[in-house]
Amino acid sequence: MLKINPDPGNRGWEDATDLSQLSEAEIKDTLAQTDILYFTWNGPGHDQGYFMKGAENAVREWVKNGGVVWVDAFDDNFTDDQGNQIGLWWPVDEHPARIANTGDSDVNITPEGEASGLFSKPNAVDVNALTLDDNFTDLDPAYVVLAERADGAGAAAIKLPYGAGYYVGMCIDTRDAARLEAAKPLIENALYYCATLKAAAAAVRPEDKLATTWGAVKAE
Repeated sequence: MLKINPDPGNRGWEDATDLSQLSEAEIKDTLAQTDILYFTWNGPGHDQGYFMKGAENAVREWVKNGGVVWVDAFDDNFTDDQGNQIGLWWPVDEHPARIANTGDSDVNITPEGEASGLFSKPNAVDVNALTLDDNFTDLDPAYVVLAERADGAGAAAIKLPYGAGYYVGMCIDTRDAARLEAAKPLIENALYYCATLKAAAAAVRPEDKLATTWGAVKAE
């Protein structure tokens, strides 16, 4: 696990890696050994804190070359240095999206979500047992919606093809032990699903490996 929130006052850790203090070459070297980036709840940013500074170009290039990013829910209330909500580690300049300030909701799986296997392999997931949080909405047509919030507030799960790789995520809230426990079947499926996406890219890029680096914030 790679801790990237260096602010203990904002659910972070004193021993976290501040990505803004690393060179782009150092970040690219780490990503070159990685195939799946899994960001846990509020991993990229939280309460005005943006934790991806300095990693934007490296992450985008890595995804274009076949990397797969998974994100749990993250806050609507932070921006990068250019004022972009989410941040340019995600290609919001090419494929706009917005994070809405929402809470829990039931979930409706779309036909694309059913076909993906995200909610059925290897576990049959009770999506309404999950707790949802801030979610993607106002999506560019390039996004594939895998599940929708039943309250009409936007997508619950999305996939964005980008180059040879993907950005994927679901707005699950895993901030404490109870919510994390309920989400574990979905998390296992998410890793399986990301691995299948990566395997498809690896069929074209056989030098690829399968390792996982986690970015996270402190849970209560």
